[in-house]
Amino acid sequence: MKVQLLTLSSTLLLSTAAAWNPSQRDCSDSPLCFKSFIWCDGYNGDGCFLPEGAYPAVANPKNSHYVLLLEDMNYTVSWQVDAKNRETPVQVVWQIADGERWETNTTESQVVFNPSKIIQSMQQTEFAGYKAMIDASNVLTISQPDLTSKENYPDIPGYTPYDMSDQFIIGSPSIKRFLDAQKGIGHQDEEKKWKLGVGIGVGLGVPILMALTALGTWFSVKKSVAKRGSNSKPI
Repeated sequence: MKVQLLTLSSTLLLSTAAAWNPSQRDCSDSPLCFKSFIWCDGYNGDGCFLPEGAYPAVANPKNSHYVLLLEDMNYTVSWQVDAKNRETPVQVVWQIADGERWETNTTESQVVFNPSKIIQSMQQTEFAGYKAMIDASNVLTISQPDLTSKENYPDIPGYTPYDMSDQFIIGSPSIKRFLDAQKGIGHQDEEKKWKLGVGIGVGLGVPILMALTALGTWFSVKKSVAKRGSNSKPI
């Protein structure tokens, strides 16, 4: 039983340590790329990573590229900029349905994204908030429009450093208790399955262990008898 628990714990620790994280994205081929708000690894299929307050749209979010974010949560949006372009402002844009958008410019490598506060700062607040909550095509984009392609990327006509986040939808804070309740139900179901599996494993393991013990004892006795027979002298 202790061996089974140790094996399970080791497996969980290894899977946690090996989990994919957008902060590990390889940006070597891109002068500007997100280090958060990318929910899953779409290239190698190495898994998904959801920050606190983000909920997947499906039970197995391995291939899910949009999630639900809570309206009143603070989320960190981070990115990596090519070293030669760090002094050039990055334009962060929240693109909502029907052309609604919010934007800010910064020379930092991250911003705090609070949907509720941003919506309150926008004109036509009521409509922007409504559209953000009914449409799952919300995205964030980052770019450096001050870097003209002619001066900085002459070999790529019309190019400007740019990246786009995965999609998301905004949910009211009141929905969180329902989501947490569902998560709790899921944990209870998993715990029941785990206990059942351990019980079955122990039930099957005991007779197998007894049989192996008996077999080992038989071989030992047989070997001992044969040895005594070979060492004995005739009278």
